[in-house]
Amino acid sequence: EKREEAQQAKLHAEEDFEVKGAAVALEKRLDDQQQRQELQLEEEKHAKKQEEKREEAQQAKLHAEEDFEVKGAAVALEKRLDDQQQRQELQLEEEKHAKKQEEKREEAQ
Repeated sequence: EKREEAQQAKLHAEEDFEVKGAAVALEKRLDDQQQRQELQLEEEKHAKKQEEKREEAQQAKLHAEEDFEVKGAAVALEKRLDDQQQRQELQLEEEKHAKKQEEKREEAQ
């Protein structure tokens, strides 16, 4: 009877050892899986931040190009207005000169 009890106790101990071993192995697998998921999540966050930075840089570049084009257009418009004003001033001077010439001719007659 004692031998049988000892055999049963040994068997239970072996079963407990196997169960505990399986539990430890399962726990380790779960820990590893959780670590992989956390790492993947961190990588996804990092990739998302990188993508956002790329998009921000692209937007900044686009805005800089638009600003450059707008400034270029403003400079061109300003030059056209200056040229137009110079032409008008020159035309006014020519008209004044022609008027004086006309007055001198009339006085001479």
